[in-house]
Amino acid sequence: MTLASEASRSAAADAPSPFHDVRSVIFPFCLSNYVVVMNKAQKSFLWLAIILIVGLGLFPPWNRIDVQGVKRYRGHSFLLNPPRSSVDALLINAPVRYSVDWGSLGGSWLCVAGVALPLIVFARTRHKKNGF
Repeated sequence: MTLASEASRSAAADAPSPFHDVRSVIFPFCLSNYVVVMNKAQKSFLWLAIILIVGLGLFPPWNRIDVQGVKRYRGHSFLLNPPRSSVDALLINAPVRYSVDWGSLGGSWLCVAGVALPLIVFARTRHKKNGF
């Protein structure tokens, strides 16, 4: 490698890329004069939503499905330990299966996100940069 090519390569690496600020590329008119940071309230709402979503995922709603295929809601229980009932051991009810109620779990997640996202958006504060 020659010294000239090495110098041109280092000069090209030092030159700013036209895409050095992704926000100015994606939102050229909206956010170009603002610095977007999350304030304490937004971070609190975000962490609360994350904790609720993880908690709902660890303790999902369960359905009990009997021999006839009838689904019955059995409540929330730990993910690795589905709820059991004393009547499950009776021969007339066997075999009984338990499954996660994915529709209810997804609806719960959507409700948490539907409440948290507007709270995060409306709790924002904008700080102007460069005095503009």
